[in-house]
Amino acid sequence: MTTIPTLVLNQLDESARGPSDYSHWVIPKLLLASAYPGERNPNAHKLLIRKIIDVGVQVVVNIMEIEELKRFTPYKDLMLQLAKEEKQNNLICFFDDLENREIEFISFPIRDQSVHQVNQCVLDFCLELCDRIKRGQVVLVHCWGGHGRTGTIISIMIGILFNLNSEEAISMNRRLHDQRIYTNGIASPETQ
Repeated sequence: MTTIPTLVLNQLDESARGPSDYSHWVIPKLLLASAYPGERNPNAHKLLIRKIIDVGVQVVVNIMEIEELKRFTPYKDLMLQLAKEEKQNNLICFFDDLENREIEFISFPIRDQSVHQVNQCVLDFCLELCDRIKRGQVVLVHCWGGHGRTGTIISIMIGILFNLNSEEAISMNRRLHDQRIYTNGIASPETQ
């Protein structure tokens, strides 16, 4: 039985930095916001995916459209392979029960520079992700740059989990986002 974790927003310091230079922890060791988790260089790509596995990610949420993914290095098969190898070699110490370590992939496509057209769908989706976090699942949410679409979803989740109004949730998301090593000067979310 998993103990329900105490949910706290991350500190506004270097501890908010995620496993990549383009990611940050919203809730320490539970909710990770990120740019697309991939690299063109195969060695750098494998290293990045290994870092994501090592922090215990169990649910990878992709907010990009399928057509967008064609120009990126795929991560799903490598992620599953590395998780399986680490489980077989008992290298994963983040989980008490290695046999039940699995990674789930969820797609919730939103057009780049846009918002989903059905507010209730977005709310239901965010509520589902919040329930997973409350159950102790480690969730990574990403789009292309990890600023706009990801920032919107993360802001909604912050509002739900911490009972904040939209302005407070967006402000907190922006402050956490700005702890990344690289933001490329882009706010999160990009639009309001």
